[in-house]
Amino acid sequence: MKGVQLARPQSVNRSKVRVPTVNYRIQSRPWQIQPFCIMPVLPGEILRKTLWTDTAITDPLLNRFQGWWCETKFFYVRARDAVPAQTDLIKSIFLDPAANLSALYTAADPKYFHVYGVNWLKECTRQIVEHYFRADDEAPDDAIIDGLWAATVGTDNWTDSMVLGAQQDGKDVTLTVGGDDSFTMKELSQAERMYQFLKMGLLTDMDYSDFLRTYGVKIPAEELPGKPKYLGGVSEWTMPTNTVEPTTGVATTACYWQNKDRMDKDHLFKEPGFVIGLRIYRPKVFRSGIKGSVSGIMDTALEWLPAVLMDDPDTSLVRVASGVGPLGAIGQDYTFDMRDYFLYGEEFMNFDPTTWTGAVALPAVNTVPNPDQFNKRYPTVAMAKQMFVDATADVKTRVETSGRIDFTIAGRIIDTTPPVARLEV
Repeated sequence: MKGVQLARPQSVNRSKVRVPTVNYRIQSRPWQIQPFCIMPVLPGEILRKTLWTDTAITDPLLNRFQGWWCETKFFYVRARDAVPAQTDLIKSIFLDPAANLSALYTAADPKYFHVYGVNWLKECTRQIVEHYFRADDEAPDDAIIDGLWAATVGTDNWTDSMVLGAQQDGKDVTLTVGGDDSFTMKELSQAERMYQFLKMGLLTDMDYSDFLRTYGVKIPAEELPGKPKYLGGVSEWTMPTNTVEPTTGVATTACYWQNKDRMDKDHLFKEPGFVIGLRIYRPKVFRSGIKGSVSGIMDTALEWLPAVLMDDPDTSLVRVASGVGPLGAIGQDYTFDMRDYFLYGEEFMNFDPTTWTGAVALPAVNTVPNPDQFNKRYPTVAMAKQMFVDATADVKTRVETSGRIDFTIAGRIIDTTPPVARLEV
C-alpha cells in the first residue's frame, strides 16, 4: 500500500553499553524494607553487571552482644505489573501516544524519593513485598514501620505455623451431605477418592503455573503476570564494635559495614520495567513470648512423629492449652505443626527473656489488623527503637547509609549530547 509504512521490529544492538550511576543516602530503622534505587530498563536490554559500594553505621546500640545483618536485594518489576489493577492503562502508554498515567499520580513521599507524578518506586516495592516478604494469607500493609513495609525478624521458627484456638475453631464448618446431613462409608470413600485424584493432579492448591503444567507447559514462576523477578543480592553479618558518640564523647557500641559487592550474572529484560534495589537491616533478636523449650510437651507418641503416620500431615499438628506449653499463659490455646520444631529448631535462653531489651515481644495476639491472630514474625516501630540507647527520645534510632551503585546495561541507547568543552588546567 502506497503512503503506508508498517512498523518494523527493531533489532537490538547489544554492543551499545550504558553505565548509569545511582548515588544514595538513606536513613532507615531496623527491619524496614527501604528502597534505595530505581533504574528503568527497556525491552531487549541485558543487565551485565551491578556494582555497589557503601558505608553504613548504626546509631549507638543498647546491646553490645547482638549481631546485625545488612541485606541488599535487587528485583526486576515489569512496568505493567507495578499496579495490577491498572495493567491495561499502563500498557496503553506504549501503544497510544495520547495516553498518559495521570490517573496514577500520587502525593509527594520523601521515603520513596517521590515528589510528583507516578510513584513507580513505591508501587514496584509493594509488588515485591507482596510476593517475597509476605505469606499467602498476608498483605503488605499488615506490617508497617514508620510508613515503610516491614520485614520479618529474619529466621524461621516453630511458631510460624501457629494458629490460635479461637481462629481455628472459627473456621469449622457444617457440612451438608446428601439430603440427610449424615455420612455413609460410601460417601466418605467417594470424597477420599476425589481428593486423591485432585492431589495427584496438583489441583488441591493450584496456581496458574500449575494449571499450565497440566497441559505440559512449564513457565517459571517469575514470568507469571504480577511476579517480580529476583535478580540477586547479599547479606553481610557483623557484630557491634566499641566506638565513641561524637556529640557527647561517651563510649558506646555500634554496628559498622563497609560494603563492596557485585552481581555479574546476565539478566535479559523482555519488557519495559524497573530494577529496584532494597536495603534491610535486621538485628538478631529473640522472642520474649517464648518461655521454654518445645521439648517439654513431647510426652506422647504423636509428638515424636511416628513413621507409620508420616504420610498423614494432620498427625503432626499439636494443640496446646494456654499455660501448659512453651508460650506460657497467653489466654488462649493454640495449634502448631511439630514438624517445624524438627525442621527449624528453637531459641534458648537461661534467663527470663522479658528482662532483656534484645528480646522482642513476639509472638503476640493481635488486635489489629487481624483480630484473634498471632503476630509471629513482624516487629513494630517500638521494637525497632528498643535496639538503641536513645529509644525513649527517638533521637538516634536509625541506620545511616551512604553509597553508590554502578550498572552496566547492554542495549541500544547511546549518548547523542554534544561533548562539553573542559578547561584543562
